[in-house]
Amino acid sequence: MLLISRRAWLARIAGSSAALAAGMGYMREALAQGDIKPGVARVSGDVRVNGKPAPVVTQVGAGDVIETGRGNVVLVVNRDAYIVRAGSKLEFGGGASKVERGTL
Repeated sequence: MLLISRRAWLARIAGSSAALAAGMGYMREALAQGDIKPGVARVSGDVRVNGKPAPVVTQVGAGDVIETGRGNVVLVVNRDAYIVRAGSKLEFGGGASKVERGTL
């Protein structure tokens, strides 16, 4: 069993929180200015949409499945931004033409 000191654990939590806050601040400002178009905004590592590699221009909508291996992705659907971290799977539900809030 791997044990780390409380100080090391708190430092990791603080660093992760700061990185997340910075990323969210960037997204909020960019969305407010209308600079980011819907779809995949930023990709790092292995990210797939519906089983296919997801470049930055990939559109995401109802019924799509986003899977991350050793990577992460920032994507915009309607007016909402999502950060999907490594080792995650996200499926959008909703009607055939739009993603509705609360249907992840």
